[in-house]
Amino acid sequence: MSSKAINTVKSKKSITKIMYRSRGETAIVECYPRDNKVVKHFVPRKKKFGVGHGPLRGSLEMCFAREVECLRRLKGEKHFPQLINHDIKNLTIEMSYVGRPFRHFADDNRQKYIEQVDLIVDTLTKHKIKLAYELNPNDGKTGYMLSMMMVHHDQLNIIDFERAWPFGFEQDESITDALRSSFDHHNDAKFKSMLRETIITVNKEESPKGYYEEE
Repeated sequence: MSSKAINTVKSKKSITKIMYRSRGETAIVECYPRDNKVVKHFVPRKKKFGVGHGPLRGSLEMCFAREVECLRRLKGEKHFPQLINHDIKNLTIEMSYVGRPFRHFADDNRQKYIEQVDLIVDTLTKHKIKLAYELNPNDGKTGYMLSMMMVHHDQLNIIDFERAWPFGFEQDESITDALRSSFDHHNDAKFKSMLRETIITVNKEESPKGYYEEE
């Protein structure tokens, strides 16, 4: 998810509980690092796309369904959030906390992240999950995955599966033609190459002042 704004909120009961809130294309995400918890609320947003959320994402309900299915399949796997709970009525997902944005907190020694790429992509393939690694199919541009890359200690983690395709899941017939065709050129070798290139070439950006110091 691409975070447009992040705010720090301190609990009225205790200053030790800190929550970060971000707003992406389809959801509001609340992160509670000290509770090892993230809550993702899929909520409508006024967009140029109208009722839907772009031809690749489709409805909020489908974004929610794809993400829940992916997290179910990734249970017990490293490098991914672990599903804690979900509420289909309110389109809310509760999952484990997996770190802070790579773009702000990646270590200068990038080799340790590069060494994790094969396992990340191979795990997705093992569970028949196709994850978008480009903004537009086969455009060859790096950087799209940055919003999905988190770091926790020395571990690289991947989040956000609303634009993923958990192949063969219960609602497979509802996958839009646009999303299906976007994976026509999906290739694990290219996925790994682009993820490595992103890790190597991205310049670390200064984090918003005051948002992470107390984590």
